[in-house]
Amino acid sequence: MTELARSPPPALRTLLMILDPGVTGKEVVIAADLLAQHPEIDRNQLRECFRYLDQLLNDEAVPNADLKGMLNRLAGPVWGGPFGFGADAKSARLFLEALRLALSRKIT
Repeated sequence: MTELARSPPPALRTLLMILDPGVTGKEVVIAADLLAQHPEIDRNQLRECFRYLDQLLNDEAVPNADLKGMLNRLAGPVWGGPFGFGADAKSARLFLEALRLALSRKIT
């Protein structure tokens, strides 16, 4: 596994647990009510998670299998369940791309 995939920011684990699927199921929504229950995750932590995901997803040396492994370690099966992405390695990339988009909306 690549070093980058092994070192996510601490807030990412919590963030993964407070996501909701969007209307189509292929979107990720950061649940405002659940985020409010985690005051330790402020705008700076959201920006850090965004920057991390941006770097991770743009690094061609990081294979989809590493992304899936990282998600499995951080969130278990939660990331593949209610979301319509699936649970394979390519789905992990799609899920993280959707999360990056949700973060970009939240921090701007």
